[in-house]
Amino acid sequence: MKNILLLTQSSQGIIQLAAVIISVIFLLIEIASIGSKKVKAKAQAGELIFKTTSPSPLKGIVVCILCPLLILFCLMSRVNFYVVLMACGISCLSSYMISREQAFNSLNGIYKNAIIGGGQVTLYEDIKSFAGVDWKNPESKQTNILTIELKGTEKRTPAPVLIAFTGITEYCDAVEALKKAGANKGR
Repeated sequence: MKNILLLTQSSQGIIQLAAVIISVIFLLIEIASIGSKKVKAKAQAGELIFKTTSPSPLKGIVVCILCPLLILFCLMSRVNFYVVLMACGISCLSSYMISREQAFNSLNGIYKNAIIGGGQVTLYEDIKSFAGVDWKNPESKQTNILTIELKGTEKRTPAPVLIAFTGITEYCDAVEALKKAGANKGR
């Protein structure tokens, strides 16, 4: 009875090969989709008002190289079936996260209709409030992190979006750009 849940060697090999192929295809699709994600984000955000500092793309390039190498290492070292499945899952998740970061990080800034930062596009219409922002005197907060609370439903409250700026000066400039875009109205 205990052996019902165990897979035979041949079926493990087939599943392992399928998982590897699927994760490599997923990685390639995510890399290819970076351009379309940028175009969609630009269309949603509108005109650029204030450009914020973007992190280096080096992290994304390294992850895109390491994901297939992780899978290749697992296959060549003949590790356990479940370890290969876990490595494929990690590779898929990593490639998804990196493709989003690579698409949006080069677009970081305050736009007419949205804020792009923190690895995502946040439309002003989806924002409930800017937690802790002093609109009249932003320097008084002595912070470089903008906390955005999103609108939710009765059953689900979304996690706040945190956007870290390089310093207090960039934070203050971003708050001024948000005022210019009209993002502070009603919040």
